[in-house]
Amino acid sequence: MSFNDAYKKKIEGQIDQARGKINELKGKAKEAQADSDLKVEYEKMIKELETRKDLAEEKLDKLKDKGEKSWDDIKESLDKASDDLKETINNSISRFK
Repeated sequence: MSFNDAYKKKIEGQIDQARGKINELKGKAKEAQADSDLKVEYEKMIKELETRKDLAEEKLDKLKDKGEKSWDDIKESLDKASDDLKETINNSISRFK
């Protein structure tokens, strides 16, 4: 497996982790309907996670489409999207323990 393939797999794993966290938060938001403030917090975090996940997916798709030529340009923006996604996941974990 090349470095590029390993990198793509790593990003796909982070996106999958974000999907799992989004589903978990949606379940908690549904349970928190009696506490509207908590539900609003869950919904804000869900929206932020979905936005960052979608951006990472978009950049990963570009990387897959462009191939080796554009690797450096796209990898830099994908690294940023990936870092933002990881940070958002970690924030949601610490906020809603």
